[in-house]
Amino acid sequence: MISFVNVASSERRMTMSSLKSSRKGRRRPTKPIVYHLEKYTLHQELPAQGELPGRWKVSGHNSSGSYQRIRFDAFSLREAQSKAEQILFGTTPEIPCFTLAEAFARVIPTRPVKAETREHYRQYAGYFCDWVEQNRGVIHWHQLRFEHVHDYMNCLIGRKCLSKTISHYLEPIRFTARWISQSYPEHFRNVCEGLRVPKNTGQSYLLEDQEPPGYLTIAEVYDFLNWIRENHSFVNVLGPGVALQGLCGLQLQEALRLTQANVNLEEATITIEGEVKNRWRVRRLPLPGRVLEILRESMKGNTGDKRIVRSNSEHWKAYSSLVEGALDRWAGGRRPIAPKDLRNTLPTEATNNGWAGYFVNRYLGHAPQTMAERHYHGEVSRNGKSMIDLLRDHVVKHIDLSVNCCTILHDPAKIIVLDRVI
Repeated sequence: MISFVNVASSERRMTMSSLKSSRKGRRRPTKPIVYHLEKYTLHQELPAQGELPGRWKVSGHNSSGSYQRIRFDAFSLREAQSKAEQILFGTTPEIPCFTLAEAFARVIPTRPVKAETREHYRQYAGYFCDWVEQNRGVIHWHQLRFEHVHDYMNCLIGRKCLSKTISHYLEPIRFTARWISQSYPEHFRNVCEGLRVPKNTGQSYLLEDQEPPGYLTIAEVYDFLNWIRENHSFVNVLGPGVALQGLCGLQLQEALRLTQANVNLEEATITIEGEVKNRWRVRRLPLPGRVLEILRESMKGNTGDKRIVRSNSEHWKAYSSLVEGALDRWAGGRRPIAPKDLRNTLPTEATNNGWAGYFVNRYLGHAPQTMAERHYHGEVSRNGKSMIDLLRDHVVKHIDLSVNCCTILHDPAKIIVLDRVI
């Protein structure tokens, strides 16, 4: 649809200027009024005279880049606009009417994001559609107002959501409202314009109400790995995954993406490369001795699936469900931590035992936090050691010492058979 800017009222008539006589007696009108469109220009060449229509011309470059010029008759500016729409695009301007769900269904597939992020957008949009329909009775987009989105944000604040979480929930509403306001500027405005999420949301109760994340000690992880090897049928799935998360601090996606090509058994290193949480991460890590043994056993004789964690499903939820069931059986019916908290073992042990610092952060893949770490900290020592050797001296050595001092902690008497299918 074409939108006209800086135009007069629809019934405005162009008056003829005074006629001037030249030496040859010719009469010429002054320069006609020009109406500017988005991509075209509408000229009124001759005004309407009584029952005779006026002469109009629309000209400009179309979407293919070629110049287009068309003349037609019209009695008024409103009629000229309508005819220009019909001639150029074959449609007449109509007020669009679609529901909130239809609006989100149009815009979300066009976002240049990953499929997983797009699925999250659909989920957040569904939350908003359900809330605004039940609490405000809004179904169509033309019924939506700024105060409805603002009330939804206040509802999320009342649920003690953090500001980052609220921003994620509002993101599909923001870009959909912006797209609709730009596509239909004459009918809709951006209902999220001026909406601001408070930065201190949730900080007042975070330290008081939220419990610290759970973790297992290195000794408990070592005992859990021994129990998996002796009692679990999916040892080739759980063994490498738990070892990489618990003793190497890998994130779940990093462990599931690791393949045999990224493992160097001779040098006892792994190479991690891939996108995690919208950031591309690349690092090379030395392996503790126990993890190296588990990876060597897992890769022995495997010629089919090249993944290190050979789960039946590539989705992380299937693997997490398997770890959760193993933790339940190992702990006697009540798992001590969530599966995702296996990664908390290494940073917690490093902090409690006093060997946390720059090299632990580099081993875990954390970004530099201070100015010294970003610009002034040398990654190669004066003794000629590489970063792999430094990580082996400052991180892996402590993990190996903790594992070597471990004893059998598990009590076989507390093993129970659950109804859950493993």
